Amino acid sequence: MYNNATTDEDWASWRVSTLEGGFVDAKEVEDAKKLLDSKTFAQEFEADFVQSGSKIFYSFSREHNVRPYEGEDPRIVYIGQDFNVGFMTAVIFSLKDDVLHAVDEIVLTSSNTDEMVEEIKRRYGNKKIFVFPDPSSKALKSSASGRSDISILSNAGFIVKAPNRHTPVRDTINAVNSMLLSASGERRMFFDPRCKQTIESMDRWEYKEGSMVPDKNGAVDYSHLCDCVRYITDYLFPVRKEFKPQQPQRWGHKIGT
Repeated sequence: MYNNATTDEDWASWRVSTLEGGFVDAKEVEDAKKLLDSKTFAQEFEADFVQSGSKIFYSFSREHNVRPYEGEDPRIVYIGQDFNVGFMTAVIFSLKDDVLHAVDEIVLTSSNTDEMVEEIKRRYGNKKIFVFPDPSSKALKSSASGRSDISILSNAGFIVKAPNRHTPVRDTINAVNSMLLSASGERRMFFDPRCKQTIESMDRWEYKEGSMVPDKNGAVDYSHLCDCVRYITDYLFPVRKEFKPQQPQRWGHKIGT
């Protein structure tokens, strides 16, 4: 309908940004620019029609988001974790100054939650461990004994952080994209080159052809490690701030005069 104006003289189209609309002040718009990724900001605040193709994490750049971790050995590690029957994944992060840096990854095949706990303890048993799992793991039982995955993590001494329900997938994807590259040009998520499978997954996870449904059934399933990244990002840096419009101004006029 917007494009009808280019071919039909009876149509006219206008594009007005949020700021130009006058109902949201400049500070709110600037706050949104820091919070959102560039494509979402352009769509939601600049009245732009944005196409990101089929790539889900379109803000991810091997050139800019992949770099060696050079910080101090962290005393606290933050782990995004995904549970699947027989296939367990985890991405380990350092967190400093609101910047997430993936320093390690764990991929276990033909495994269960107990074995994942053992591997995490083997690598990071001397550190304080926060785990951000799939919210459904409160009821999920991918362990050999039938216990819930979250109970296994908690009993291992890990601090488990999981919301009571799933955030819409699109919101979690937007949260990750905004950490990879915000509309203000800031990058706050990086991956050490040793996280090879995670980097490959971030770069190649796509939507199903002709849809906005993430592909979890392709020839190679890149979703598992990406899910680890989504869970921890959505919990720590969610994109759920409400921008309240100002009271609309109203103009009175007489019809037919």
